[in-house]
Amino acid sequence: MNDRAHQEEVRNLARKTERADGLDILADVVPGGGKSRLPGILLQAFPDLNLMWFAPRISLLDQAARSLKNDFGIEVMESTNVTNPRRGTRGVVASHQTLASNPELWARELERAKYLLVFDELHHAKINRDGTQTPLTRAVSLLKPSARLLMTGTLKTNDNSFIFGVPYKETASGHELNLESFNGTVIRYSRKKALAEGAIVPIEFHHHDGPVEWENLNGINNITLSEASRDEESQALCTALRVGVADKLLDNCLCHWRKHGTKLLVVCMDQSSARKYAKILTALGIRCGLAISDENGSIDQINQFRNGSTECLVTCQIAYEGLDVPAITHIACLTHIRSEPWIEQMLARSWRSMEGKTRCYAFVPDDPKMNRLIELLRKEQDSVIPLTTTREGGTGPASDGAFAPISGDVTNVYSQFLDGTSEEDQAQKDVRELFERYGFSPNSPEASACLLALKTGGSIATSTDLTTPKEEETLLRNAICEMTRKADFSKGVPYGTHQTKLHAALGYKSITVMTRQELRHARTKAISICS
Repeated sequence: MNDRAHQEEVRNLARKTERADGLDILADVVPGGGKSRLPGILLQAFPDLNLMWFAPRISLLDQAARSLKNDFGIEVMESTNVTNPRRGTRGVVASHQTLASNPELWARELERAKYLLVFDELHHAKINRDGTQTPLTRAVSLLKPSARLLMTGTLKTNDNSFIFGVPYKETASGHELNLESFNGTVIRYSRKKALAEGAIVPIEFHHHDGPVEWENLNGINNITLSEASRDEESQALCTALRVGVADKLLDNCLCHWRKHGTKLLVVCMDQSSARKYAKILTALGIRCGLAISDENGSIDQINQFRNGSTECLVTCQIAYEGLDVPAITHIACLTHIRSEPWIEQMLARSWRSMEGKTRCYAFVPDDPKMNRLIELLRKEQDSVIPLTTTREGGTGPASDGAFAPISGDVTNVYSQFLDGTSEEDQAQKDVRELFERYGFSPNSPEASACLLALKTGGSIATSTDLTTPKEEETLLRNAICEMTRKADFSKGVPYGTHQTKLHAALGYKSITVMTRQELRHARTKAISICS
């Protein structure tokens, strides 16, 4: 895989740096631009460094471990707050929550060995305007690594707070970024640059508009979604999402996706809505996963979506930052959230590039808040590809406050190229030809595997290749427990007899704290004891 501009910049910086001690990098990379490769590049350049990588969501830990192993041959352990978190590997990946709950443990670990500290999605570490810090910010400020890489997909916050580690300057209009005063190296990879290099693909918006009606303390309100005033925006949008506009938006998205797409991400306003739409999609015969915080197995659902077992994923926020599934071509935006960083992260799930993909699609409500955010994106890359607009039809939604949705409808839908001008869907043509060449349907697991293989150099990874150190530990522990259980049953002895014997033979060390090497030895001992 060829390096993008920011990846090459990090590689060149590493070549020019004799020792990693004191290396400090701030990487501001457009979502989908490929910042997750930066830790691997630095670890390759500095073999004496171990890795300590903190990410905002548990799903990202598995993803980081897999990408480091597959792309760089580096094994790291997904960990919680335990002693010896690396367990014989090159490093550890853990969540922001894990760090915030016990920062002293990680500070002590940094004293034991040389580490590259990677803090992913830095904008989560906030400093309030009065100078107070969030628990996460206090935790990361305690860490003193040999080298540091701060990574983020945005240097904006939705609550007027500052971002830890990012310098600001006070101006007549307020505080502004002052990256020139960062005491290290700042690496920026803009949307404009990513489009020019083909790291991301153009996105086409399908806006849905129509009348919405709701009742609040002031009486009944009846307006067209796109014409809502600032005071009406939230309730108008939430009404649209609650009274059927969302259903029509999703119907239109499904029709387009079946004709032009590979994978579909449906983003809902809450977990009950997510369950509702997951059931509807499943009933339509779509291989659909559900990833929400209240459901067990959400990480498995994300992995199934990633590896091709499912073709659609319904979620709220759990699959956001870092969900690296380049085969996503369509997003149905059924959420009321209108934070600029948050919407950009959502849209970035679809604009990641891959072989045969030249465009992606977002089906969105035609509400003023969404349109303002789209305009901000356009300003970042207008000089790359000009905007064209074509009208045909509609949909819309989102909100809060004391009000009761009454009705809503879609009477106008129009498509809008944010950064593309071609009327012909060349992306689908290229993908279809690719699939025909290999002889399988676009929605099959083999299709996703093939595209991944082409993207990574032509070899399809086996399930063994994708096993992370944490997964191998779990497999070994399960095998040992199953072996002792079966031996108890077959020999007619009380349950736990062989496990007790094994525990003694291993010097009374629990298998729950063993490294993989120790577990392999324990498995050999178990075979001998149970035979």
